[in-house]
Amino acid sequence: MKNPSSKDLEKLALNAKEIAKKVAACQDWQPIVVEFAGTPKSGKSTNIDVLNHFLRRSEFKVAAPTEGVSKRTPYNLKSDLMAYNSWALCYAISELLVGYYNVDKPHVVMLDRGPFDSLAWMLHLRENGKLSNEEYRIIYHFVTLDKWEKIVKRIYLFTCDPKLSLKRELEEKLIRVSGLVMNEERLIQLKEQYDILKADLNFESKL
Repeated sequence: MKNPSSKDLEKLALNAKEIAKKVAACQDWQPIVVEFAGTPKSGKSTNIDVLNHFLRRSEFKVAAPTEGVSKRTPYNLKSDLMAYNSWALCYAISELLVGYYNVDKPHVVMLDRGPFDSLAWMLHLRENGKLSNEEYRIIYHFVTLDKWEKIVKRIYLFTCDPKLSLKRELEEKLIRVSGLVMNEERLIQLKEQYDILKADLNFESKL
């Protein structure tokens, strides 16, 4: 796929500004919420940054909460993946609600690893014996609760080869040793969990 020309990008920017004006004039506009989910180092945050910059320059009001898993989760939880991902799930849902009901009324809310992403990790924990089937079922129904599940209109799923993820993770590090999460075996398993959820009827129409 070839890169767009400067003329194409200028046309895209003009169209976006026209749409932004119409959205701003709509008194009962409800924020469009999208989630960027997927395996570590697959391009989620990079694409959010690009899209966030484009939309803001096009005069859209954008809410893009800081990603919770690697940026906000208390460091002392990282040794326990169950505690770590439980905190991340609650953070994702809270940021979803804060963004959607924000008094500033954003036009677009972009979640970097939202509820869908957290559920993939919970499925991974179940497959590795850290969660029982019943515990996973309870979490699944919590994540897919209509009160917030219906708010997310689109999920963009990013995955990449585990070897590439590790290369991106370690290439600028002084210590190039795999970690608790960033190791090839876990990344292979995680990709499988995302593929399973991708076929789930609760999410299929959004992906």
